Amino acid sequence: APAAGAKPLVPGTPFLVTIPMTSPDVTAPTSDDTTWLYDIWAYPKNDVLDVKKILKTDPAQMFGDQMTYTISSHVPYDVDGSAIDTYVIEDDLDPALSFVSANSLILVDNTGAELVKFLPGSDYTVTPAAGIVTNGPPVTWTLTPAALKTIHDLNPPKGSADPEMRIEAEVTVRVDAYRDGKPGAIPNAASLTTKFATNTTSTKVTSPPVDVDYGRIKLTKVDATATAATLPGAVFDLYAADPSSSGSTPIAQGLTTGAGGVLTIDGLLYDEYWLVETKAPDHYELEPAPIHLTAAMFQTANTDDPDTSAAQGEIAVTVTNIPLSVFPMPFTGGTGTAMWWALGAVVLGGGSFLALHLTKKKRRATA
Repeated sequence: APAAGAKPLVPGTPFLVTIPMTSPDVTAPTSDDTTWLYDIWAYPKNDVLDVKKILKTDPAQMFGDQMTYTISSHVPYDVDGSAIDTYVIEDDLDPALSFVSANSLILVDNTGAELVKFLPGSDYTVTPAAGIVTNGPPVTWTLTPAALKTIHDLNPPKGSADPEMRIEAEVTVRVDAYRDGKPGAIPNAASLTTKFATNTTSTKVTSPPVDVDYGRIKLTKVDATATAATLPGAVFDLYAADPSSSGSTPIAQGLTTGAGGVLTIDGLLYDEYWLVETKAPDHYELEPAPIHLTAAMFQTANTDDPDTSAAQGEIAVTVTNIPLSVFPMPFTGGTGTAMWWALGAVVLGGGSFLALHLTKKKRRATA
């Protein structure tokens, strides 16, 4: 069995060695060339096989959004002219993901430069063929004999100065739900199965999993003067960028606290968010500043501790509202400013009239 951590190998072509043998150096004979060689060194011709999966795009921001992965797989060197006769890439999607599309399959050199763009049908088959498929179906690319011949014609023998080649497949998926119904990581890994024509068995290698984490925000609205009093009816917009920055737009709008003053927003990437209150509960002041939440605030521990306010994969935040005063003053430039200017003018006018009336009355009394 391979040692722990050892990389999978593609078996080399079998070869025959006779013992003893004469010296192979016929171009520069020496006195030793007439003797038999009993110490024979045979060097392994196996090739290390690997496959890796990476996110090509930013991860999906929330449930219903899409993201694209690139699966990069090693093309084994030809060994003694033996060609690859099996090459299958498989992406076993997690049930929390839906297949959207298999976008491309290309052959690249070790710098990432494209050598060949394979064509669906003639060069490879892919399943599922088309259309959105839910519940994490396996996505499989199988190279045809035509594509394998193209690889063989370009593939240098092991030990040559030519760089190695890789095949890159792209797949777009949609995030639909939590894994097993619980917030946390959605892992995803790909595999490669390959075989040379001279080998009787194939070799399979699996990539390290790529995790993308999703959780929820749980906000509770309470009275600032009596925190036991919860407040339904507060309305928020959710941003994934600072709302004060140019071009920032909400990713969700009209999110309202319900019974118990609780607002739960599910299916969010562990990321940075801002909640902006757009409507306060009746008889309460509007929260003037955005509520800033960071990725580090998502609870990553799996805990059932009743003293912990946040469950796994959750941000739990309590936000207070100040009750309106009897005569609430408006914000500068806000609705109602004109009314207060008018009221101030009436008060000042009334004061001036009263002062003038008292002055005239005093003059009559002294006349």
